Amino acid sequence: MLATKSREIIFQARGNCNKIVQLPLPCMGIEQVTQITALDVVINDHMTATDHVTALLTSSTKLL
Repeated sequence: MLATKSREIIFQARGNCNKIVQLPLPCMGIEQVTQITALDVVINDHMTATDHVTALLTSSTKLL
């Protein structure tokens, strides 16, 4: 029941990282996503504001 509401996001560092990081295996029943919406704020895996600004502009355009 809990897994249906759960999402997994893995944040990626900006810039050149010479370290090779082994990512954990995905959990069974938990979907991996590249962006989530929490409290009406869109958060992507690169921690940039582009997806949030795009969502705001899209909703503002629909109101006009």
